[in-house]
Amino acid sequence: MFGRLRSVCASRFLPMTRRGMAGGHKLHKNKHIEEWNHMRENTEKTFEFNSQTVPWIVLWVVIFPGAIHYVIKEDIDNSNRTGLSKSVKDTGTL
Repeated sequence: MFGRLRSVCASRFLPMTRRGMAGGHKLHKNKHIEEWNHMRENTEKTFEFNSQTVPWIVLWVVIFPGAIHYVIKEDIDNSNRTGLSKSVKDTGTL
């Protein structure tokens, strides 16, 4: 009884054998693609805070959201000033 339990437990914790791709072909990874993937996945380790990155950070963190906010705010203010359009008032539907 304990022999079977030992073999079941051992088989669960032993590393599984690595299976290949379908057809038994070897996969040759492209070195450049693997380097690119590594750079994309580990940007916090490779990012450099310098004079070239500061303008981009300011653009995407401050200016772009500010411009979107301004456009939306102006649109809302203009729609509040004009109220409902004449065609909507005539039909009585929104």
